[in-house]
Amino acid sequence: MRGMTFARSCRLTALILAAALVSVAAAAADPPSKNPPDEAAVRALIGRWLDAQNKGDFAAYSALYTPSFHGIRRSLGRTVVLDYQGWLRDRGRMFKKPMKVATSDLQIARTAPASGLLRATFVQEFSSGNYADRGRKQIDIATIGGALVIAREELLESERLPGKTPPTGARDSPRAHRRRTRARRRHAATLAARPPRPSRSRALSTASPAGWWSAKLRPMRRRSWRAP
Repeated sequence: MRGMTFARSCRLTALILAAALVSVAAAAADPPSKNPPDEAAVRALIGRWLDAQNKGDFAAYSALYTPSFHGIRRSLGRTVVLDYQGWLRDRGRMFKKPMKVATSDLQIARTAPASGLLRATFVQEFSSGNYADRGRKQIDIATIGGALVIAREELLESERLPGKTPPTGARDSPRAHRRRTRARRRHAATLAARPPRPSRSRALSTASPAGWWSAKLRPMRRRSWRAP
């Protein structure tokens, strides 16, 4: 078990280093500016990042990332390292369903004096369908070609939240309503096609005359043995 854990840790470390090397090689063609963006611009970028996800605008979301980007995703106990193309493929599947993303406790700081990056750290709450989680996230923002872009993103930890149930009296979607109506009609048709089930006294009377007399005389026996 320890050998498997160590091997998995080595593979994860190798993936992180490979993604970092790819990021450095891609950034060499168009290096980020040494002057970090100001805090107000970073907050505005985080706002656009949230709006793109909550509105389901995948094109606006993709435009916020630089080709030299690499990210780390953690959910359901798994850690996945992705480059720019892999991140967009993964996020593209996420955008196929409506989602809600919210942030709190946003803090902005410089990563290193000579990096030209600002790091935004915040608590993210994500929900889509019956799935919801919460965790701390880091986003590194750089200025490349005069524009603010996301150079790195990492979900530091993820905590599964209980699924949200619709409030009492909430209306179903049209598709769910049609599906439920068809199910009720099929159930009604199945019940109508079944032959009626005879009662016990009728089943005894059709089986034999003795059964008919037994069914008729049973109440009389009970009354005759009743205590005065």
